[in-house]
Amino acid sequence: MRFIADLVHEKKQLVEKAEAILQEAEKAGGSLTKEQERQFNRYTDKIKSINESIDEELLNIRTSEPILNMPQKAVSPVEETKTPVTKAISKSFRGMFYGNETVKLNNNGFHSMDEFLKTLHSGRADNRLINTSMVEGIPEFGGYSVPEEYGAFLMDKSLENEIIRPRATVWAMGSETKKVPAFDGADRTNHLFGGISGEWLEEGQTGTRKTAKLRLIQLKAKKLACFSQASNELIADGMSFEEMLAGALIKGLGWYMDYAFINGTGEGQPLGIISDPALITVNKEVSQEPATITYQNVVNMFSRLAPSCFTNAVWLPIHR
Repeated sequence: MRFIADLVHEKKQLVEKAEAILQEAEKAGGSLTKEQERQFNRYTDKIKSINESIDEELLNIRTSEPILNMPQKAVSPVEETKTPVTKAISKSFRGMFYGNETVKLNNNGFHSMDEFLKTLHSGRADNRLINTSMVEGIPEFGGYSVPEEYGAFLMDKSLENEIIRPRATVWAMGSETKKVPAFDGADRTNHLFGGISGEWLEEGQTGTRKTAKLRLIQLKAKKLACFSQASNELIADGMSFEEMLAGALIKGLGWYMDYAFINGTGEGQPLGIISDPALITVNKEVSQEPATITYQNVVNMFSRLAPSCFTNAVWLPIHR
C-alpha cells in the first residue's frame, strides 16, 4: 500500500506539470510549441503508465476479511460521455453532464445508497469501495465518494429548493474551462445586446445596417465537496440511516451552492452576485437607520430592474 501511495503522489506531480504547460500556452495565445507538446506528451504517457501500475498493484492486494455481499452488476455509462458542447438540455444531473435524461449512471455495484452507507460502516473489505475511494486506488485516504447514480439523486432533489440554479442559464462542461459566446450589451444607450436596434421606417425607406458586437465568456468549473461522518448511535437508531444522511446532504448542497452564487469571491469558488462587477447598487435614504430596509428602498431597487427580468427576479434580504 505504501508503494501505491508513492505512485499516486508521483502522478499528482505529473498532472500539475502538465496543467502548468497548458496554462502557459493559453497565456501565450493558446497553441503549444513543439517543445511544450513534447513535454506534455511525455507527462501524459508517464501518467498512463502509473495508472496501469496502480491497477496491477491493486489486483495483488489480499483482503483480510471476506466480502459480505455479492456485488450487484455495476451500471456504468459505456456509450455516453460527459462531453456536451451546448447549453444543458435541463438542470438535472443527467441534463447538465450527459445531455440525456435517460442515460444509465454508475452505481459501483451497490443496490441502493443505503447498502453503500452500511457497507462503509461495516468496516469489512469490499472491492466495490475501491472504485469510490476519493484518492484513486487507496480507500483509506480521504474517505469515499457517493456513487454517481446516488449523487445525481442528491443534486436533483437539492435543485427543487435552491434559489439561484433553477433561474440560471446552465452550460454543460466537458472540461475544467469552457468559452461561450455572448453579445456585448454593456452599453445600451442606442441599441440592445451589442448592436440590435429598432427603427420605425416609412414605406420604401431603407433601414440602417448595424453590426452586433460579440464577446467570449470563459467559464471555469469549481468543485464543491460535502463531507460527512456518522456515529454508531446514528446508524443504530430507529430512523433510516440513508434517509437522515440524504436529507442532510440535500439541504447542505443547496445551501452551499446558493451561498457561493450570492456571496462567492471567485477564488476557488463561483463569483457571486454581491462581488460581481455587474452589480447595480442603489443608495439608501439620507436619514435611514443602519441595517434597515424601507419601502422607498424597494421602490428604488425595482426601478433599476430590467423589465425583461420582472417574471424571474427574486428578493434576497441580506443582513450585514
